[in-house]
Amino acid sequence: MINNFNLQDLFERVQQEATELKKRLTPEEIAKLDSVNIKNTEDQCVYGQLTGNCSSERAFDLMQDCCLKVYTVHRMDTEERKQGKEWLTLNGSPKEKQRRGKYNYDYFSPIESLLALVDEEQVGTIFTPPENIKNLIAYLKGETEELILTEEGMYLPKTEDNDPLTNP
Repeated sequence: MINNFNLQDLFERVQQEATELKKRLTPEEIAKLDSVNIKNTEDQCVYGQLTGNCSSERAFDLMQDCCLKVYTVHRMDTEERKQGKEWLTLNGSPKEKQRRGKYNYDYFSPIESLLALVDEEQVGTIFTPPENIKNLIAYLKGETEELILTEEGMYLPKTEDNDPLTNP
């Protein structure tokens, strides 16, 4: 558990979302998925690749159909992270929320949240292990029957709990 955030819970929600998403994708959408070019951008994230833009009507419909709950990703500076403030919060159903808010997105799906575990200075760079991305895309494409996600090698914001300088 990191900052009151349970990574195993995120993995389970990603599994659930991916299972539902796989049922709803068209062959044309599946053909667009490319694990090598996944980025945290509107057109190269998972929903961006599938639909052309993660804020499209189709992406929104898929999220509403596939996600029981969604997350709010809080942008923080290093000092806030060191203080242990929550950076990813389970935030209710996508059916009850608008996709775009006043400043940006109001929420992210579990799959998007998995890919949003990034360093603030590395926007567009994904720090979830490449194996997780490959496994997710292979699962969505039907190339594998099981979605395996691992915490090993995953970027996690430093907190007092996992920072070797403050917790040797």
